[in-house]
Amino acid sequence: MKKLLLIALIAFGINAKAQITLEKTYLTGGNSNGQLNIIKLTTSGYKYLVTDTSNIYLYSLNHSIFKTIPIPYNGPYTYSPSSVHAIYVSEELFNTNPSDIEYMFTYFNGIGHIKIYDEIGNILFSRDTVTVGGQTYLGYGTIVYTSSGVKMILSHKYGSDSAFVYSLPGILPCNDCTNGVVSGLANPDGGGYGNQIGVSNSYPNPSINSTRIDYTFPSGVNEGEIVFYDLQGKEIKRYKVDKTFDHVLISTADIPAGTYFFQMQTSMQESEGKRIVVIK
Repeated sequence: MKKLLLIALIAFGINAKAQITLEKTYLTGGNSNGQLNIIKLTTSGYKYLVTDTSNIYLYSLNHSIFKTIPIPYNGPYTYSPSSVHAIYVSEELFNTNPSDIEYMFTYFNGIGHIKIYDEIGNILFSRDTVTVGGQTYLGYGTIVYTSSGVKMILSHKYGSDSAFVYSLPGILPCNDCTNGVVSGLANPDGGGYGNQIGVSNSYPNPSINSTRIDYTFPSGVNEGEIVFYDLQGKEIKRYKVDKTFDHVLISTADIPAGTYFFQMQTSMQESEGKRIVVIK
Protein backbone atom coordinates (compact mmCIF):
# COMPACT_ATOMS: atom_id res chain seq x y z
CA MET A 1 0.00 0.00 0.00
CA LYS A 2 2.83 2.42 0.91
CA LYS A 3 4.55 1.70 -2.43
CA LEU A 4 1.33 2.39 -4.31
CA LEU A 5 0.87 5.65 -2.40
CA LEU A 6 4.46 6.69 -3.17
CA ILE A 7 4.00 5.92 -6.88
CA ALA A 8 0.75 7.91 -6.91
CA LEU A 9 2.41 10.90 -5.25
CA ILE A 10 5.31 10.81 -7.72
CA ALA A 11 2.87 10.58 -10.64
CA PHE A 12 0.88 13.51 -9.23
CA GLY A 13 4.04 15.58 -8.88
CA ILE A 14 5.10 14.87 -12.46
CA ASN A 15 1.63 15.72 -13.72
CA ALA A 16 1.51 18.95 -11.70
CA LYS A 17 4.84 20.11 -13.13
CA ALA A 18 3.68 19.24 -16.63
CA GLN A 19 0.84 21.76 -16.37
CA ILE A 20 3.33 24.62 -16.88
CA THR A 21 4.32 24.54 -20.55
CA LEU A 22 6.33 26.79 -22.81
CA GLU A 23 4.06 28.23 -25.51
CA LYS A 24 6.35 30.44 -27.56
CA THR A 25 9.80 32.02 -27.55
CA TYR A 26 10.09 35.59 -28.80
CA LEU A 27 13.39 37.13 -29.92
CA THR A 28 13.67 40.43 -28.06
CA GLY A 29 17.35 41.19 -28.55
CA GLY A 30 17.80 41.63 -24.81
CA ASN A 31 17.22 45.40 -25.03
CA SER A 32 14.86 47.42 -22.86
CA ASN A 33 12.89 48.56 -25.91
CA GLY A 34 12.52 44.95 -27.06
CA GLN A 35 10.91 43.52 -23.96
CA LEU A 36 7.94 41.22 -24.44
CA ASN A 37 4.77 42.64 -22.89
CA ILE A 38 1.05 41.89 -22.81
CA ILE A 39 -1.30 44.79 -23.51
CA LYS A 40 -5.07 45.10 -23.82
CA LEU A 41 -6.59 46.99 -26.74
CA THR A 42 -10.11 48.30 -26.20
CA THR A 43 -11.51 46.71 -29.38
CA SER A 44 -9.04 44.00 -30.40
CA GLY A 45 -8.37 42.59 -26.91
CA TYR A 46 -5.14 41.21 -25.47
CA LYS A 47 -1.98 41.18 -27.57
CA TYR A 48 1.69 40.34 -27.13
CA LEU A 49 3.92 43.29 -27.97
CA VAL A 50 7.59 43.56 -28.95
CA THR A 51 9.29 46.67 -30.34
CA ASP A 52 12.62 47.53 -31.90
CA THR A 53 13.95 50.78 -33.35
CA SER A 54 12.01 50.27 -36.59
CA ASN A 55 8.73 48.51 -35.84
CA ILE A 56 6.07 47.63 -33.30
CA TYR A 57 5.05 43.97 -33.52
CA LEU A 58 1.67 42.86 -32.16
CA TYR A 59 0.81 39.16 -31.84
CA SER A 60 -2.53 37.53 -31.06
CA LEU A 61 -2.85 35.21 -28.06
CA ASN A 62 -2.30 32.24 -30.38
CA HIS A 63 1.07 33.91 -31.23
CA SER A 64 0.18 34.64 -34.86
CA ILE A 65 1.20 38.08 -36.09
CA PHE A 66 -1.65 40.56 -35.66
CA LYS A 67 -0.04 43.73 -36.96
CA THR A 68 3.36 45.25 -37.74
CA ILE A 69 3.51 49.02 -37.34
CA PRO A 70 6.52 50.92 -38.75
CA ILE A 71 8.00 53.59 -36.47
CA PRO A 72 8.44 56.75 -38.57
CA TYR A 73 11.54 57.98 -36.73
CA ASN A 74 14.74 55.97 -37.27
CA GLY A 75 17.36 57.84 -35.27
CA PRO A 76 19.86 59.07 -34.42
CA TYR A 77 19.78 57.67 -30.88
CA THR A 78 22.25 58.37 -28.11
CA TYR A 79 22.23 54.83 -26.75
CA SER A 80 20.66 52.93 -29.61
CA PRO A 81 18.61 50.87 -29.28
CA SER A 82 18.08 50.81 -25.50
CA SER A 83 17.07 54.49 -25.43
CA VAL A 84 13.95 53.79 -27.53
CA HIS A 85 10.61 52.94 -25.91
CA ALA A 86 7.18 52.47 -27.47
CA ILE A 87 4.67 52.61 -24.61
CA TYR A 88 0.94 53.15 -24.10
CA VAL A 89 0.00 51.25 -27.24
CA SER A 90 -3.77 51.66 -27.54
CA GLU A 91 -6.80 52.01 -29.80
CA GLU A 92 -8.75 54.78 -28.05
CA LEU A 93 -6.40 56.69 -25.76
CA PHE A 94 -4.76 59.45 -27.78
CA ASN A 95 -7.70 59.73 -30.14
CA THR A 96 -11.21 58.27 -30.09
CA ASN A 97 -10.97 56.27 -33.32
CA PRO A 98 -11.03 52.53 -32.45
CA SER A 99 -10.12 51.49 -36.00
CA ASP A 100 -6.42 52.37 -35.69
CA ILE A 101 -3.64 51.95 -33.14
CA GLU A 102 -1.73 54.83 -31.58
CA TYR A 103 1.29 54.80 -29.29
CA MET A 104 3.68 56.99 -27.34
CA PHE A 105 7.26 56.88 -28.63
CA THR A 106 10.09 58.07 -26.37
CA TYR A 107 13.76 58.32 -27.30
CA PHE A 108 16.98 60.12 -26.40
CA ASN A 109 19.65 61.68 -28.60
CA GLY A 110 21.22 64.01 -26.09
CA ILE A 111 17.81 65.22 -24.88
CA GLY A 112 14.53 63.44 -24.28
CA HIS A 113 11.76 63.40 -26.87
CA ILE A 114 8.09 62.38 -26.71
CA LYS A 115 6.09 61.71 -29.86
CA ILE A 116 2.65 60.15 -30.24
CA TYR A 117 1.84 58.52 -33.60
CA ASP A 118 -1.07 56.69 -35.10
CA GLU A 119 -0.36 53.46 -36.95
CA ILE A 120 -0.01 55.06 -40.40
CA GLY A 121 2.58 57.53 -39.14
CA ASN A 122 0.53 60.66 -38.50
CA ILE A 123 1.93 62.56 -35.54
CA LEU A 124 -0.67 63.34 -32.87
CA PHE A 125 1.64 65.00 -30.35
CA SER A 126 5.29 66.03 -30.07
CA ARG A 127 7.43 67.65 -27.39
CA ASP A 128 11.20 67.79 -26.90
CA THR A 129 13.43 68.03 -23.78
CA VAL A 130 10.89 66.02 -21.77
CA THR A 131 10.46 62.55 -20.39
CA VAL A 132 7.42 60.61 -19.20
CA GLY A 133 6.01 61.03 -15.70
CA GLY A 134 6.33 63.87 -13.26
CA GLN A 135 9.86 62.84 -12.26
CA THR A 136 13.20 63.03 -14.06
CA TYR A 137 13.27 59.44 -15.29
CA LEU A 138 10.96 56.93 -16.92
CA GLY A 139 8.74 56.71 -13.88
CA TYR A 140 5.29 56.20 -12.48
CA GLY A 141 2.05 57.99 -13.16
CA THR A 142 2.57 59.03 -16.78
CA ILE A 143 -1.02 58.41 -17.87
CA VAL A 144 -3.62 58.01 -15.14
CA TYR A 145 -7.38 57.64 -14.96
CA THR A 146 -9.05 60.26 -12.73
CA SER A 147 -12.64 61.25 -11.98
CA SER A 148 -12.00 64.26 -14.25
CA GLY A 149 -10.86 62.20 -17.22
CA VAL A 150 -7.55 60.70 -18.38
CA LYS A 151 -4.45 62.79 -17.64
CA MET A 152 -0.91 62.62 -19.06
CA ILE A 153 2.07 64.01 -17.11
CA LEU A 154 5.39 64.93 -18.72
CA SER A 155 8.41 66.65 -17.20
CA HIS A 156 11.73 68.16 -18.21
CA LYS A 157 14.45 65.55 -17.96
CA TYR A 158 17.23 67.32 -16.12
CA GLY A 159 16.80 69.39 -12.98
CA SER A 160 13.82 71.49 -14.08
CA ASP A 161 11.04 72.58 -11.75
CA SER A 162 8.45 72.17 -14.51
CA ALA A 163 6.00 69.35 -15.11
CA PHE A 164 3.13 69.44 -17.60
CA VAL A 165 -0.38 68.00 -17.28
CA TYR A 166 -2.36 67.20 -20.44
CA SER A 167 -5.96 66.00 -20.78
CA LEU A 168 -6.39 63.08 -23.17
CA PRO A 169 -9.54 62.54 -25.25
CA GLY A 170 -9.73 58.77 -24.96
CA ILE A 171 -10.12 55.97 -22.42
CA LEU A 172 -7.94 53.42 -20.66
CA PRO A 173 -8.99 49.78 -21.10
CA CYS A 174 -10.04 47.79 -18.05
CA ASN A 175 -8.14 44.53 -17.56
CA ASP A 176 -11.02 42.18 -16.71
CA CYS A 177 -12.31 44.20 -13.78
CA THR A 178 -15.71 45.62 -12.87
CA ASN A 179 -15.15 49.20 -11.75
CA GLY A 180 -11.48 50.14 -11.73
CA VAL A 181 -9.62 51.28 -14.81
CA VAL A 182 -6.15 49.93 -15.52
CA SER A 183 -3.68 51.20 -18.10
CA GLY A 184 -3.12 49.14 -21.25
CA LEU A 185 0.62 49.80 -21.38
CA ALA A 186 3.52 48.35 -23.25
CA ASN A 187 5.20 48.31 -19.84
CA PRO A 188 2.93 48.20 -16.80
CA ASP A 189 4.50 51.20 -15.08
CA GLY A 190 5.12 53.25 -18.21
CA GLY A 191 8.85 52.72 -18.17
CA GLY A 192 9.71 49.22 -17.08
CA TYR A 193 10.69 50.09 -13.49
CA GLY A 194 9.57 48.28 -10.35
CA ASN A 195 6.20 46.99 -9.23
CA GLN A 196 2.98 48.91 -8.99
CA ILE A 197 0.51 49.41 -6.18
CA GLY A 198 -2.27 46.84 -6.15
CA VAL A 199 -5.69 47.97 -4.92
CA SER A 200 -8.81 45.84 -5.17
CA ASN A 201 -12.35 46.97 -5.81
CA SER A 202 -14.12 47.61 -2.51
CA TYR A 203 -16.63 45.06 -1.25
CA PRO A 204 -19.43 45.15 -0.49
CA ASN A 205 -20.12 47.74 -3.16
CA PRO A 206 -22.60 49.46 -2.84
CA SER A 207 -21.70 49.98 0.83
CA ILE A 208 -24.08 50.84 3.65
CA ASN A 209 -21.90 50.95 6.78
CA SER A 210 -18.45 49.62 5.89
CA THR A 211 -16.39 48.24 3.03
CA ARG A 212 -13.18 46.22 2.65
CA ILE A 213 -10.28 47.16 0.36
CA ASP A 214 -7.38 44.78 -0.28
CA TYR A 215 -4.00 46.23 -1.22
CA THR A 216 -0.35 45.40 -1.94
CA PHE A 217 2.70 47.65 -1.98
CA PRO A 218 5.51 47.68 -4.55
CA SER A 219 9.03 46.69 -3.51
CA GLY A 220 10.64 49.18 -1.15
CA VAL A 221 7.36 50.82 -0.07
CA ASN A 222 5.93 50.02 3.38
CA GLU A 223 3.12 52.51 3.93
CA GLY A 224 0.63 54.72 2.14
CA GLU A 225 -2.82 56.26 2.33
CA ILE A 226 -6.17 55.37 0.77
CA VAL A 227 -7.90 58.61 -0.21
CA PHE A 228 -11.58 59.09 -1.08
CA TYR A 229 -12.83 61.82 -3.46
CA ASP A 230 -16.27 62.94 -4.55
CA LEU A 231 -17.18 63.37 -8.24
CA GLN A 232 -15.92 66.96 -8.17
CA GLY A 233 -12.46 65.82 -7.04
CA LYS A 234 -12.87 67.08 -3.44
CA GLU A 235 -11.11 64.92 -0.84
CA ILE A 236 -13.60 63.24 1.53
CA LYS A 237 -11.53 60.90 3.68
CA ARG A 238 -7.95 59.66 4.08
CA TYR A 239 -6.81 56.41 5.74
CA LYS A 240 -3.24 55.42 6.59
CA VAL A 241 -2.28 51.81 5.74
CA ASP A 242 0.95 49.81 5.93
CA LYS A 243 2.42 46.39 5.24
CA THR A 244 1.29 45.04 8.61
CA PHE A 245 -1.96 44.01 6.90
CA ASP A 246 -3.06 43.34 3.32
CA HIS A 247 -6.51 44.91 3.65
CA VAL A 248 -8.41 47.63 5.50
CA LEU A 249 -12.01 47.85 6.72
CA ILE A 250 -13.34 51.36 6.21
CA SER A 251 -16.48 52.80 7.79
CA THR A 252 -18.76 54.57 5.32
CA ALA A 253 -21.41 55.36 7.93
CA ASP A 254 -20.37 59.03 8.04
CA ILE A 255 -20.11 59.44 4.25
CA PRO A 256 -23.25 60.82 2.56
CA ALA A 257 -24.99 58.63 0.00
CA GLY A 258 -23.46 58.99 -3.46
CA THR A 259 -20.73 57.85 -5.83
CA TYR A 260 -17.07 58.30 -4.91
CA PHE A 261 -13.61 57.38 -6.13
CA PHE A 262 -10.66 56.15 -4.09
CA GLN A 263 -7.01 55.41 -4.75
CA MET A 264 -3.86 54.37 -2.88
CA GLN A 265 -1.17 57.06 -2.59
CA THR A 266 2.45 56.50 -1.53
CA SER A 267 5.59 58.60 -1.64
CA MET A 268 6.45 56.99 -5.00
CA GLN A 269 3.21 56.66 -6.92
CA GLU A 270 -0.57 56.61 -7.02
CA SER A 271 -2.81 53.70 -7.93
CA GLU A 272 -5.55 53.75 -10.52
CA GLY A 273 -8.90 55.13 -9.41
CA LYS A 274 -11.64 52.80 -8.12
CA ARG A 275 -15.33 53.61 -7.76
CA ILE A 276 -17.53 53.00 -4.73
CA VAL A 277 -21.24 53.70 -4.21
CA VAL A 278 -22.48 54.56 -0.71
CA ILE A 279 -26.15 54.00 0.07
CA LYS A 280 -28.22 54.75 3.17
